[in-house]
Amino acid sequence: GIGGISTNFAGVFDGQGYTISNFKVDSTENSYYAGLFNQVSHGGTIKNLTVKNATIVGNSMVGAVASSLDNNAVIDNCKAIDCTLIGVKKVGAVVGYSAGSTVTNNYAENCTVIYSEKEGGEILGYKNTGSTVSNNTANNVSVNQGVAVSSADELVALGGTKINGNYILTADIDMTGKAMKSMEISDGAVVNFDGNGHTISNLNLGAAKLHGMTGAGNEVAGLFDLTAPATTVSLTVSDLTVKNATVSCSGFAAAIVGYNSNGGTVITLNNVDVDGATVTADSVAALVAYSTGKVNLNNCDVKGLTLTGEEDRPEKVGAYIGTANTADC
Repeated sequence: GIGGISTNFAGVFDGQGYTISNFKVDSTENSYYAGLFNQVSHGGTIKNLTVKNATIVGNSMVGAVASSLDNNAVIDNCKAIDCTLIGVKKVGAVVGYSAGSTVTNNYAENCTVIYSEKEGGEILGYKNTGSTVSNNTANNVSVNQGVAVSSADELVALGGTKINGNYILTADIDMTGKAMKSMEISDGAVVNFDGNGHTISNLNLGAAKLHGMTGAGNEVAGLFDLTAPATTVSLTVSDLTVKNATVSCSGFAAAIVGYNSNGGTVITLNNVDVDGATVTADSVAALVAYSTGKVNLNNCDVKGLTLTGEEDRPEKVGAYIGTANTADC
């Protein structure tokens, strides 16, 4: 960013209503500062500027226009449009952090703010003492605490691990050439996986043995695996499209949820679409292969399916759910 990591910007930058767009700042190797401008200080002023379609990634103090303001700095009449801001703490659509400075008349629209630890805001991530923050507005800015997932490698790394908490896709992900195992839900976990309107394409899901079970036909394959928890869990998947998926094993296979055997568990799929899937197993479906428990499907759509299940048990093959074993659907 402008101003560097160890130096301050103390001048005046007047954008005169112009826009700086289509760029990425990745400052994850640094402890602080990620933005078009880094440290704005000693009366430094940024005004009348729009930042559009930018992705800003860092640790602490992350903002589209400026990461940090201090010592009477000013951000006035600036806009962040269609931006994605990702950090650990102090993450805002326009400014990450302000101490003894002024943040006024700014606007954010269609932005996604993700912080993994604490402190996120629609305009300003964290307001410290002596700051004036006024007349700022936001439209359709989502502020989420969770883990951002933006690449095939990051998604693969979650496979085979026990997950808990919030996960947010920040980009479309093409899994061509990548194979992954299911994401396993931890005991007592509440998992929210927000597709954020994005698509996972060319997903190739491999088989894993059912936990605590051995022998042929006791495998599971799906984006999520709920066989491990001894206590009830909650899984919500929202606003996600899975396109051109290949899922295969000897037991229970689906593009979204492979298996759930806990009667108290609640699975909710909101606006989840499967567009093209080849699924081969004993019990197969596009969305949920097998579930004991409550399954809520809201505004979900499936199409372009090739489902191959056990030949003499057609009741174990379903477009949406393969086997509902005393499940409340």
